[in-house]
Amino acid sequence: MTRTIFFTETSRSLGGQELQALEQMEALKAIHYQVILFCKFESDIAKAAKLLGIEVINLRFINGFDLYTSLQLATNCRAYQPVAILSHGSRDAILSVYAVWLAKLLYQLTPSKVFRIKTFQHGYPVSMAYNFLFTKTFVCSEFMKSKFTRNKAIRSDRIEVLYPGVNFLKLQSSTHSLSIELWNWVAENPGPMISQIAVLRGEKGHEVMLNAMVLIKQKVPNVRYLIVGDGPNRQLLENLVAELDLLQHVFFTGHVESIKPILEISTMTVQPSVYEPLGMAQIEALYMGVPVIASRVGGIPETITHEETGILVEPNNIAELANAVLNTLGNLDLAKQRSQKGREFVLNRFSLASNISRLQELIEENH
Repeated sequence: MTRTIFFTETSRSLGGQELQALEQMEALKAIHYQVILFCKFESDIAKAAKLLGIEVINLRFINGFDLYTSLQLATNCRAYQPVAILSHGSRDAILSVYAVWLAKLLYQLTPSKVFRIKTFQHGYPVSMAYNFLFTKTFVCSEFMKSKFTRNKAIRSDRIEVLYPGVNFLKLQSSTHSLSIELWNWVAENPGPMISQIAVLRGEKGHEVMLNAMVLIKQKVPNVRYLIVGDGPNRQLLENLVAELDLLQHVFFTGHVESIKPILEISTMTVQPSVYEPLGMAQIEALYMGVPVIASRVGGIPETITHEETGILVEPNNIAELANAVLNTLGNLDLAKQRSQKGREFVLNRFSLASNISRLQELIEENH
């Protein structure tokens, strides 16, 4: 008998969390689970899921007290009897719990497991939700788990580290090319290329790197810095580039369809975040054999071993970051050796196959 898994998602946009959910849905479908996505009308994830052949059911998800949506979910629980519901947002997670309770009350169904997926935690976590409402809460790193277990009332066994899965094969097989504008800029400005792949927000540390670039270019005049991605801080960063006289050294790519061509022209990648639950860019860079320098903050040290697979620096330390870049540029053979070790490490810990294998174990556990 085909076993069914529900995914719920209330976000209308398509970010890293939603892309990871799509990878999981596609992989679970490939191993013969019936996968159904419940999401808002006209959401980006709905459109992407349909392209992958994943069944989509649209619900309102107005707020955490939307009884009508919970009743609809409960009706679908009766129809499909899912073994598990994976919820990515607080609103849909609570409504999924209500749905399971309603399905038990109205239809005498054995309750489905409800897994809450958390990629961040603001404030102090409340024990009741994590101990009693959800079967388990999945977090992306040991660092994130510590954000929950600092509340000693929360049971540690209810918080499960499930490292994200990267589809390395899809990354490797990408056929996308550099934009014409970037291709021309690279051709006209030869020199070491430092890339940073991240949304343009304050916690990603772009300002720290730009200030470090002032020091780096004094020693390496032809150094270049690619800022890959988009976000709310773009104008602020563009203004800072001009203020620091870095216009000839910095290129903003905006959104890119694939990071593979970026990594292929990168001498190294930096991730100077001031806060990072885990971070994905350094994982993908190591897979591609690109040397990485990143902050010793949050979950990043779970992806890089200092001076073995990459270099870790203190967050917000401009001088240390600049020195790390200069040392790497002066010892590229050693940096490449480290990144090759890093490739082996990330293949073992962060592959999509590892993620799905562990996810399936948790879904079927004690069933």
